[in-house]
Amino acid sequence: MEQILTIELFGQSYKFKTKIDKQDAKQVADLLLEHVHKTEKQQSVKSPQINKLAIMIIVALNIANKNVEIQKENVVLLNKISKGYEKLISDLDSVLQ
Repeated sequence: MEQILTIELFGQSYKFKTKIDKQDAKQVADLLLEHVHKTEKQQSVKSPQINKLAIMIIVALNIANKNVEIQKENVVLLNKISKGYEKLISDLDSVLQ
């Protein structure tokens, strides 16, 4: 079921349609706002006149970077699990022969 998600960003309300659970949508929106506020604080020290688009680009890049890091970690984890299964199967084969 589609729902409307409202996000207050830079003093303006934005509404989006979403198909995900309302609590999950709120968690996603809260995470975005947390990143935006953190980036605003960091960048205002460096450049008090930084524009909203630049802040959103920085936030998007930070989130994308985290996503890439998680994907790499998942590949490493899957490789470890796969090797563990291979060893387990090999050990079982040795015992059964």
